[in-house]
Amino acid sequence: MNNPILTSICTCPIQPGFQLETENYHQIHNTYLGFPHLLYQFTVCGHTNRLHVVPDGCIDILFSFQPSKPIVEVCGTVLKGEMITFKANAVYFGVRLSASQSINIPFLPFREIINKRIPLNDILKNQDNLPELLAEKSSFTERVSIIESKLIPILFGSESASPYKLISKQVQRIYRANGNISVDHLAEETGYSPRHFRKLFEQVVGISPKLFCRIIRFQQALHVLMNQPATLLEIVSEFGYYDQSHFVKEMKQFSLLTPLQIKNLNTAFTGPFPLQPTDYGETKTPTHL
Repeated sequence: MNNPILTSICTCPIQPGFQLETENYHQIHNTYLGFPHLLYQFTVCGHTNRLHVVPDGCIDILFSFQPSKPIVEVCGTVLKGEMITFKANAVYFGVRLSASQSINIPFLPFREIINKRIPLNDILKNQDNLPELLAEKSSFTERVSIIESKLIPILFGSESASPYKLISKQVQRIYRANGNISVDHLAEETGYSPRHFRKLFEQVVGISPKLFCRIIRFQQALHVLMNQPATLLEIVSEFGYYDQSHFVKEMKQFSLLTPLQIKNLNTAFTGPFPLQPTDYGETKTPTHL
């Protein structure tokens, strides 16, 4: 489709809870040897330390500083919307890697980290001093420089063998299609039968290609919902949902929020987009998200 409102597509999945339910959020998109990655930082508010976390099909390497000793964990994607507790008043610094990147990192097995938080030292040795180095710096820019020089080259410095490259290619294909592509079509492009492709995809990624497509489609729709003045009908049509009810059901499953609640939460932090009451329901701000 050629809807000019929907031309800006998200290339790095987002966590709206990190952006909208915290303080002092910063982010930057960088590239290393052709590998894009997102670096971000936020401070958890003292009055609320439970944040909405949504499926994003990514791995996050998440550092936390103050009030206790800095720690670092590798966080796999969740598979449904969750409320996760973070340390109140703590500063968090993260590196986000998409599935197409992380499945090519031999020591960072995407499939084994889904729905889990694992200490980085359990996966990557000789990085004991990295949290302390970051904690010593006071600015987001300084922390980015340390990560880019000490961690990113390690993450993207090795190659993986087939079948990972083949699945990585099809994961990228899913991103390009905004998740709106059939498993049969993906299998046909590889030359495998749908059954064999599904088995291979699950062995590498850890979830079915159908669920992964749903997550990526959700992420792209969420990006448009938060960043563009699109109506619900336009989003439903653009991303291939059956109807508005289907879209609302998917949003609630993956984010715990309705499209209206996401719009209102986003507007409170970034300013209003034109809101269509007939699409999103009542235009009042919810008292409880």
